[in-house]
Amino acid sequence: MEIRLNTRVGKDVKLADLKQDYNAVFIAVGAHKPGRLGIENEKAEGVIDGTEFLFKVNTGEKVPAGDRVVVVGGGNVAIDCARTCARLGFKDVNIVYRRSRAEMPAITEEIAEAEREGVRLTLLAGPKKVVVKGGRAAGLECVKNKLCEPDAGGRRRPVSVAGSEFIIEAGLIIAAVGEQPELSFLAGDTDVVVSDGLIKTDPVTLESGIKGVFAGGDAVTGPATVIQAMAAGRKAAVSIDRYLQGEPLDAGREGEAVFESKLMVDTWGIVPESRSDMPVRPVSQRRGNFKEVETGLGREEAVREAKRCLSCDCKLCINLLGCPALIVENGQAVVDAPQCPGCGICAQVCPHDAIKSGA
Repeated sequence: MEIRLNTRVGKDVKLADLKQDYNAVFIAVGAHKPGRLGIENEKAEGVIDGTEFLFKVNTGEKVPAGDRVVVVGGGNVAIDCARTCARLGFKDVNIVYRRSRAEMPAITEEIAEAEREGVRLTLLAGPKKVVVKGGRAAGLECVKNKLCEPDAGGRRRPVSVAGSEFIIEAGLIIAAVGEQPELSFLAGDTDVVVSDGLIKTDPVTLESGIKGVFAGGDAVTGPATVIQAMAAGRKAAVSIDRYLQGEPLDAGREGEAVFESKLMVDTWGIVPESRSDMPVRPVSQRRGNFKEVETGLGREEAVREAKRCLSCDCKLCINLLGCPALIVENGQAVVDAPQCPGCGICAQVCPHDAIKSGA
């Protein structure tokens, strides 16, 4: 494997060159280009993208802010930025989100912990203009919103209320309104179709409009999860292997599509138990440091959590084997000795080597 660093495709090397030098190319550039607020003065000093802010903090670079910070957005990046500001010791940290709290896409527990740490939520409000004084950001002019009919994504659409403008003073404004792929390196490659800022590919093979050029991950789907990106890489690897061998790219690959299993698993009378609450560090101990907030379960709680596990794979194997000698006790497959035929098949197929003999 050759890894070439400090090489920008489109500048240091052209995609056309890669297509000539290699038999296949896989584009996996992710989505690192920050979304824009689309408001006046958004490029003023003191306005920074959320991921850039987090990168600077984690690499030890100081970000000048004063005492007041405004974070625009309602996702996990926005919450991370706000909680980071609280941990840095900024006195006033405010999140501005255009919808209500119920529509915030961030993890609910993260929002609650942010509020416990002193982060304020200004909901049903959208940014309108960055207020600039002395050459840098001094505040954010916002407008109140009301929710109307749902948009294409199913969430109620925010509409600004005329004459409801107000200003939040801030020395730092963090824009955490999403990311998108940076695809400028594709300029001139008209055969690679880009629509709504994303690369269009065959949904099964991930091949682009150019033979031998494949793409996957956030550059195709938009910002998604790590597991989806890994799945795209695996799918593309299968396609590239077939392409290099001159085989059909899509033959017999129907099962690779996302589907929901209809398999019903019997829980054998297991009584549901609530999850143990994760112990957390007191808010008073979180300021001025980045110590872990969640301190971990104790031995007793950890054992109780482990016993809550349904070991669905064990139940699935038992269902498939259909052996009356196999039962589940405390989440583990157990052989009922009096009924065991002694064939040993269960031990052979168990991927975890977890079969044990009962009394």
